[in-house]
Amino acid sequence: GDGAVSDLGTVRLAYRPTSGIELFGQATLGNTRIDGGDGMLREWSDVRSDAFALGMLASNVLGDGDHLGIIIGQPLRVRDASAMLDMPMARKANGDIERLQERVDLTPTGRELRAEIAYRHAIMEASTIGTWLLLQHQPGHDASAEPALGVGVRFTGQF
Repeated sequence: GDGAVSDLGTVRLAYRPTSGIELFGQATLGNTRIDGGDGMLREWSDVRSDAFALGMLASNVLGDGDHLGIIIGQPLRVRDASAMLDMPMARKANGDIERLQERVDLTPTGRELRAEIAYRHAIMEASTIGTWLLLQHQPGHDASAEPALGVGVRFTGQF
């Protein structure tokens, strides 16, 4: 087909109780319209998706110019979607193909929730080092997935 068209909208609210701390909440809603064409999946419903995050960002925590962030949220997840599954099942003696046509739910089985803590600090005039720790519950929005832990380090330098 001609592909898909997605519309996404995000709302973010923030509050600064002091000059060095920001509390925020963010929500994203999406809608995707798919031209299903004539493949195995066709007659798509609109694909509705959502994401959210709540967090705190702090500056100058351990030193001048550093940043600490704590975020809890859900990455973008399909909330509602279905399509018609059309697949060959058997071939008759006369050569005709029997097909299975069934509407299938394409919503993930789980809901990934993640908690992240991140820290960034300038180490030279034009360089920063950052690190983060990420804990994921039902990663990939898979209800059967074990919790996952991620750790990262990032160096950014300008020259």
